[in-house]
Amino acid sequence: MPGLTIYTGNRLELLAEDLAALLSDPLHLPLATEVVMVQSRGMERWLRMQLARAHGICANIRFPFPNHFLKSIFSDIFPDLLESEFYSPAVLAWRIMELLSQCPEEPAFRGLGNYLNSGEGDLRSFQLSSLIADTFDQYLLFRPEMIFRWEAGEEDHWQAGLWRMISSGNRKGHRAALARDFLLRLGEGGILPGGFPQRVSVFGISVLPRFHMELLAAIASAVDIHLFLMNPCMEYWGDLASERTKLTRARKAAEGGAPGADLYIETGNPLLSSLGTLGRDFFDMVGEFQHLIVEHFEEPGTDTLLHCIQSDILHMRDRAASGERTTIDPEDTSLRIHSCHSPMREMEVLHDVLLDLLEKDPDLRCEDVLVMTPDIDGYAPFIRSVFDEGSGDRTAIPFSIADRSLHDDSPVARALMQMLDLCGGRHTASAVVELLEAEPVAARFGIQRENLATIKRWIRENRICWGLDGEHKTEEGLPGFDENTWSAGLSRLLLGYAMPAEDERTFQGIYPFDGVEGQEAELLGKLCSFLKHLFGFTRGLRDRRPPARWAMDLKGPLDSLFADFDPFSADLKDVRESV
Repeated sequence: MPGLTIYTGNRLELLAEDLAALLSDPLHLPLATEVVMVQSRGMERWLRMQLARAHGICANIRFPFPNHFLKSIFSDIFPDLLESEFYSPAVLAWRIMELLSQCPEEPAFRGLGNYLNSGEGDLRSFQLSSLIADTFDQYLLFRPEMIFRWEAGEEDHWQAGLWRMISSGNRKGHRAALARDFLLRLGEGGILPGGFPQRVSVFGISVLPRFHMELLAAIASAVDIHLFLMNPCMEYWGDLASERTKLTRARKAAEGGAPGADLYIETGNPLLSSLGTLGRDFFDMVGEFQHLIVEHFEEPGTDTLLHCIQSDILHMRDRAASGERTTIDPEDTSLRIHSCHSPMREMEVLHDVLLDLLEKDPDLRCEDVLVMTPDIDGYAPFIRSVFDEGSGDRTAIPFSIADRSLHDDSPVARALMQMLDLCGGRHTASAVVELLEAEPVAARFGIQRENLATIKRWIRENRICWGLDGEHKTEEGLPGFDENTWSAGLSRLLLGYAMPAEDERTFQGIYPFDGVEGQEAELLGKLCSFLKHLFGFTRGLRDRRPPARWAMDLKGPLDSLFADFDPFSADLKDVRESV
């Protein structure tokens, strides 16, 4: 029977068991796909392993993000009104930039006009437009009623006026309008399309906006919706307030002469009340919708320090206030704090700790270990540096880095961004060599890792510092001599191969470099081919052009500078599709 069912528990493994039990009940159609919404690809991979462990296989399950799932619903129900890319922040930023150039003279936009005219030209305009586009995207999700007021003409400040210009002629295409029309259709007894999932599960998502919950609750009138939510406390904790909140309320009560009834609020567990505000508000919001509740809590016990903390949170207990004491083994290591002087040292300590844990506990598997950090992109180079060392050795720890963007996780995308950074720049020796060190670039020109030391020696001994040639230096506002440029260095290298350096003779003012011998000539040819392609594109990409032309011109370096064979072909395909 359709409806909304919420599963809560204090351990993710227990919720995974509940999901596995639910999925053991097959759908009506044997080839129908299960839909399990998640918040990250890391959670998807972990959940796939848990389901495979429970059922022996994990197949025919789709793991969309909430926004992608709702977008697919809207595309099925409103194919003619699908927002497509019209309201996506990346596209919206360009449309806003165009509109800002047309309306600074209006009174409401005078402040924006003063800001845009203060300098930096198009760059400042694009940065501001991107920020406004992201803000509007958040408004559609968290403040849809405000957007509807603006479209009705109720406010006349610059944000409202700008939104009316943006949405003119397409006020039914953004996700706030699509959600409103979808809710109206279901409320009037509308039938969902035939391809709609028979069952939808939501797993491991810590918080959802009201926008998503309202849509899920509405869909629950037609299909089964199952939410699997982590809840650290088995008691009701919606009224908890931290000590700071209590003090703030006490001060306001004293200033207003109120009797201070709000002071009689419960603090409960201080850790839960101070750090669980977001989760508390989310559970309060979820409770507003009609649902069935399934609880699956497990008593952690008090044998370790970590279990004591978990137990106190589970029962909403303040151990300090009650005076209760528990003896902890002095050798307990369930909760440890390592103070390290650098991220690199953090990774080294982590590696040693994991090796120790895996050696002491034969039942512990690498897939059971989750390492979390607030900035995975900042730590990724250090993770690879430490955990890649000794790869293939029996002590090596297999690992994967989740939740990274295409730019961060794709060597082709990183190298492309490095190349674009060179455009309009000085083309320093270090920046060009760094690009050549990228694996997809080096593989494209057949340059091995051991060849890079030779290339760096050539650059160093020929004193190549920066600049393509004398003309490039002139463009940078310096005297236009060729010395210490790439042109001068390559001329010496090529002449050194063609003729010996004897008696300090020069040829057309060029002194040959006596350091290219035998098979190194082939490497020199590869280096020249790389620099010819690179400098051709970086010089050609300095000019302004419309976005469509940018997309077309960027495909040139993708085909000429990057290897299109394994293991880079998949990355190159993804980057081509993103351009």
